[in-house]
Amino acid sequence: MRQNRVRLSVAVLLLFTLETNASAQVFRCVGHSARSGTEITLDIVMPQNFDSYLEILDRQTEGLKSVSHNMVGEGIIEVKKLSSKPERFSFVVTRRPSAENLLYGFYIDGDIPVVVNIDTWKKEKPFFLYDPLFYPGSVVSGTCK
Repeated sequence: MRQNRVRLSVAVLLLFTLETNASAQVFRCVGHSARSGTEITLDIVMPQNFDSYLEILDRQTEGLKSVSHNMVGEGIIEVKKLSSKPERFSFVVTRRPSAENLLYGFYIDGDIPVVVNIDTWKKEKPFFLYDPLFYPGSVVSGTCK
């Protein structure tokens, strides 16, 4: 049990370090569900490095299978729905934003992937979030700063 506490402390320290790093790019997004009008707030801390591949581990063979040939980065996303307490997830950025590309990424809520994209090259920085758990087939849209 003591070993688990140490690991948790290291994870919390890592998250705090990423959030407070002055060079990390952060997006604050506010939007509403197209179905219910419910407000959702996202805080996204972008990854500093894009030096990983997205892979799946086969538990029987312990072999890794690549699911993407592009480099990805892992950041943090904090999601606040309604008046609930914010939840934190790892946020995998699969496409870096540029003058021509949208930011694309996802996080896993339980066992459901939730996809986020942001038009970072537009002045108002519109975003879309596709969350099948919130309301099936629901799309959340809004803007980011």
